[in-house]
Amino acid sequence: MSIDNIKLEAMALEDGESVRVLCPFCYGGGSGEKSCNITRMEETTLWNCHRASCLESGATGGGANFLRPPPDENAKKQRCTPYEGELEHLSPEWLKFLKAKIGWTDEHVKLARPLYAIEEDRVAFPIYSPTGVRRGWVLRSYAADAGRFKALTRMDSETPHMSWYRPNNTPCVVIVEDTPSAVRVAQYVDSVAINGGGIGPEYAREIAANYKSVVWALDADATATAIAMNQKFSIMFEHSRVQVLERDFKDESEENLQELLEWIT
Repeated sequence: MSIDNIKLEAMALEDGESVRVLCPFCYGGGSGEKSCNITRMEETTLWNCHRASCLESGATGGGANFLRPPPDENAKKQRCTPYEGELEHLSPEWLKFLKAKIGWTDEHVKLARPLYAIEEDRVAFPIYSPTGVRRGWVLRSYAADAGRFKALTRMDSETPHMSWYRPNNTPCVVIVEDTPSAVRVAQYVDSVAINGGGIGPEYAREIAANYKSVVWALDADATATAIAMNQKFSIMFEHSRVQVLERDFKDESEENLQELLEWIT
């Protein structure tokens, strides 16, 4: 087995697909174990061995330097649509509702600092950068007739629409689907809300720039997406794994949530 064999294996993959093969460096510790994970991402082949005694990894192909910002100035950027509507503090009724609906306490509200979007009749959750700077909003409706778009994302700049919560300075970060879950997780371990159904390389680079250990723990109905993200981006981290959830973090009791997070991190 050689790097050329890895390239041949990758040629049979579609973009985003992965396969396990014999590692060309440790040969599975002599056991024949297929411990090397190969992932194809456009023109790039990523590979890494999961054996603790090896952990060799690399990237080949035309896009092998994808870990750096793309030099193409004409590369497609996400749409930037700042929110310009009027905002006000949440009423006592809204605060009571959030505490009952998603298990928030005063500490959760203090960390997230949500507001009320008057024209939209939605709760406006700020989107925070890794340094705590607000860079957009998620406008979330809790009305029964909200329709397809229960959450609307409005960004102030062309940056990943992930929201960071880092009050603990933990060595591991938990990646979740939305702000309500991320804020509850952040009471015990640092968290990131991806605010969507998946992420791309630009988003993964932002996470990898801040943490070497990551747990992908999306909502209970998005386990397949979490597995796919782990397969694509595990090579960027020293430790990367998926946590399958029975219930969304925001729906867990505080006792269960604390025990679960202590166990998975």
